[in-house]
Amino acid sequence: MIFDTALAIQAQILHDGAVGKVADVLAGDRVQPAAPRRSGQLQHRAVRAIHHDGGSLRGALLAERVAEMPDGAGVWCGFWCGNSGHTANATAVTLCPMMARSADVVVDLDGVRHGPTAPLVRAVDPVLTNGDGVFETTLLRGGRPCRLDAHLARLDRSAAIAGLPRQDPARWRAAVDIAAAHWHAGASEATGYDVAADGVLRLLCGRAVSFVTVSAVPARAVAARRDGLAVVTLNPGPRGALAGAKSLSYARNVAALREAERRGAGDAIFVDDDGTVLEGPRSSVVIAQSEILLSPPPTLPILAGTTVAALFEIAPRTAYRVLTVADLLAAEGVWLLSAVTLAARVHTLDGVALPQAPAAGEPARLVNLAMSR
Repeated sequence: MIFDTALAIQAQILHDGAVGKVADVLAGDRVQPAAPRRSGQLQHRAVRAIHHDGGSLRGALLAERVAEMPDGAGVWCGFWCGNSGHTANATAVTLCPMMARSADVVVDLDGVRHGPTAPLVRAVDPVLTNGDGVFETTLLRGGRPCRLDAHLARLDRSAAIAGLPRQDPARWRAAVDIAAAHWHAGASEATGYDVAADGVLRLLCGRAVSFVTVSAVPARAVAARRDGLAVVTLNPGPRGALAGAKSLSYARNVAALREAERRGAGDAIFVDDDGTVLEGPRSSVVIAQSEILLSPPPTLPILAGTTVAALFEIAPRTAYRVLTVADLLAAEGVWLLSAVTLAARVHTLDGVALPQAPAAGEPARLVNLAMSR
């Protein structure tokens, strides 16, 4: 819950009984609640609650979507247990100040930390005007970047495909170490914030500017891990050499995600003209078939998935194999894997409910284990 202190914010009041965990609310590049939680004690529509400094709380449980938080703005967290205005006694736990975690840490390759709103990229830089750059994203877990070597290797491959200079992994590692230390320190200073909380580590590489950022895990990733996803198949059209690079030329991927949302789905899977399964706009595809985990081979025009590679290192039976949409519909389970969401089970494909996987949680368990190695 977020209690509005001295901060004027734009908000959308959710419907009755929406309550989110603090760790879920303070997630993403903007502060958002997790999926609504229903409470039997809430019998009225949630309204804005105000924390009066030194006084009591009045009103119902708060459930807001914060549109924008100024840099360094403080929010309050806590749990209000009661009956939303009924006569029974209510008890409130002690509130603790927390800092909004929004694009928190930015460090350049010289090891200099910048404010999250500091101008680093010129308005006419090709990284903005042409998408002339590459990037990587992974989890910062327990203060340690997951699979950093694999991501640095892919960053270098992507740079080569895009015609960018070869990358110096030592400079990137040094910047990552500094960013991770600042993230940990910022969490430690914010009373009540879990210093071991996951962060999203991004490496952005352009011709004139390169830097590292750390921010909170977005709420949509947390929800996808927990609830799974409805997915639609889309044909992205011809795919050129950049298909094998994690490029900032991301318009096609964003357009696919918007089309999936328009169709009432949470994500998409790309297929070619022949119906061959390729990948998701921000994920790799894995299915279970006869107790074997299968994924499209990286020889296809797709981005070689670091999370799939990590899973395949420890899963007992795996193979890269060309897949079709029919394979997805007949599979014993379908998942989208990525370095931030980890494993999200696909429960609906093109409007068709997929059968519950016999061991639905096993790939997620294995991915978590692989990312922690």
